[in-house]
Amino acid sequence: MKVLVTIVGVAISVGVFSALWVGVNLMFNKATKDWPLFSTLVGALLGFILFVVLHGNELLINPLDEQMDQSWIGRFIAFIWLPAIAAAVGGTVGWFLGRIDDPSTRLAIGIGTGVVAALVIAFMLRDGSGVITIGDGRETEPERSYLPAFRPFALANWTIIGGAVGAGWATLRKSNLIRTVAIFGSIGWLIGAFAASQLGTGPRIAAIIACLVPGLALGYVVGTSKIPNIVGAARIDEGARPWIFVGPAVFFIFVALIAPTILTLVLSFQNADSTEFVGLENYGTALSDPANFDTANWTNIFTSRIFILGLILFAIGLLLAMALGRQTGHTAQVDPPSGAIGISGIALVFFAIVTTLRGTIVNNLWWVFAVTLIATSLGLAIAVLADGVRFERVAKSIVFMPLAISFVGASVVWRLVYQSRDPSQSQTGAMNAAWVAIGRTTSDSSIGQIIWGILLVGAVLGFAYAAIRTLSNDVNMAVLYSVLGLIPIYLLYRLATGGFGALGERNGEFRGEPIQTLSEGPWNNFFLMIVLIWVQTGFAMVILSAAIKAVPGEFIEAAKIDGANDSDIFWRITIPQITPTIIVVVTTVIVLVMKVFDIVRVMTNGNFGTNVLANAMYAESFQFRNVGVGSTLAILLFLSVIPVMVYNIRKQQKEIA
Repeated sequence: MKVLVTIVGVAISVGVFSALWVGVNLMFNKATKDWPLFSTLVGALLGFILFVVLHGNELLINPLDEQMDQSWIGRFIAFIWLPAIAAAVGGTVGWFLGRIDDPSTRLAIGIGTGVVAALVIAFMLRDGSGVITIGDGRETEPERSYLPAFRPFALANWTIIGGAVGAGWATLRKSNLIRTVAIFGSIGWLIGAFAASQLGTGPRIAAIIACLVPGLALGYVVGTSKIPNIVGAARIDEGARPWIFVGPAVFFIFVALIAPTILTLVLSFQNADSTEFVGLENYGTALSDPANFDTANWTNIFTSRIFILGLILFAIGLLLAMALGRQTGHTAQVDPPSGAIGISGIALVFFAIVTTLRGTIVNNLWWVFAVTLIATSLGLAIAVLADGVRFERVAKSIVFMPLAISFVGASVVWRLVYQSRDPSQSQTGAMNAAWVAIGRTTSDSSIGQIIWGILLVGAVLGFAYAAIRTLSNDVNMAVLYSVLGLIPIYLLYRLATGGFGALGERNGEFRGEPIQTLSEGPWNNFFLMIVLIWVQTGFAMVILSAAIKAVPGEFIEAAKIDGANDSDIFWRITIPQITPTIIVVVTTVIVLVMKVFDIVRVMTNGNFGTNVLANAMYAESFQFRNVGVGSTLAILLFLSVIPVMVYNIRKQQKEIA
């Protein structure tokens, strides 16, 4: 039944919107052919829409609610009667204004209509004294009151802001200053009177004043308009076409994005319950709170093994660049292998910093850096390695599949992977089960130690062979293979000194300690990032794979003729060709990561030092009821995304130009 109701609702919505869109197009066709009819239709449409919005949102008292039966016909009549009357009145006023030229008469009609409409709305606003019928008519609930209690400061501010915006708009558009200021000032007045007031606590006279002022202003605007000549009517017809097409999108963007952003900005300058203006106090609180930015243990950065390893890799990359520079007559010259080693070193240094410093803002920076770097790199690597292989489509489909899973679903899956139990029990989480098995075979089993030793020695020999083979024609790649060979050498050292994996004994028996991925620890954030990396790698792979296939084949053939190997072709031809696509992927992932919420919410709820801005914003606003600080965090998140979006948009505009 619910599915049927949903389908019918969607069909009706699409049908009504399509009919409205076609009707508005036909209505503006009448502007040049029959102005009185056009004016009548505009008046009827505006009156109908105004009272549909007010009546549909149950802001107005409806005396027919209790008198009509609860069949769909009765409910339809109870809903439509007031908008129908408003349409009839609006159409009548439009007809008169479409035929009368006398300025004083038009002004009287406009102001009179505005005053009457304002008084009708003001006296019909619900005051909380009745009940509203809900559901199928068998249930009722107390009605809300929409009578405002003015906040003079907010009311004056919003009116001034609206008037200032109107003055600027009139200057840019070279339109009538007084009329434009009256329109925008009325919008500001309505925001200050209703949105920025205490609804439900004011007297009826406040509602009358709140409605009467914009009624007079808008009535003045309508009354001072003139019947256009044929050129003016044609200009109205042509000027309306763009708005007919983009108007619905602009409206929804304003309602869903612009208006909430403005309201959030205003709330960020107010106290916890939005009753007092506190200026920048919330911003100071957000930026100085240790939960958001904690530098207490910053000296531990320099003793971190990750930091030291990162410096070593960076030094190796720098030395390789200097060696290559001597061959070409420069102080240093970065090529792809040396650059990769240097960037890896910088990444490890950054990881050492963010695992030592804690806080919500630091976590967000870590998410942005790690997820963007790893997801894009993995996506690029898979796109290159799978290009042209036999089972390319199958492999790419498997990698792309996680993108079809919601973040909540992916989080639940990875919670099962990360699950840990007491060492005395068998591990049910896939990762810890493997971790404990590795620890058991490397520390408690002679056969396991032999097998691991053979595998690791084979890996060392493999990297050594690759380094020797490439030494003659590509020194940097030989160095890269040598650096990678350090990993199995380190594991061999661990194997000889007690093993690796989950280690530990209790009462003489092996009891491997599982990894506590979702509890306290410097790397718990990274385990959460793996979920998003798993999902977004498929996105990066698909986009970059399409870009790689678009690289002209003649470039690659020419490079091969000149003696370039696969590494040279990838770094010096493919990468420069797909750089714009890489930038698009990177900026898209950055914007997504900045807003990450679901994964943290589901897996840790921001506990154990894993909080991020979006989750902190939610917690402050809806759990701790501190709307001021919550709105501040939302604005900080918004500001952090804006530069990336602006850069991406400007780059796309330059490419189009």
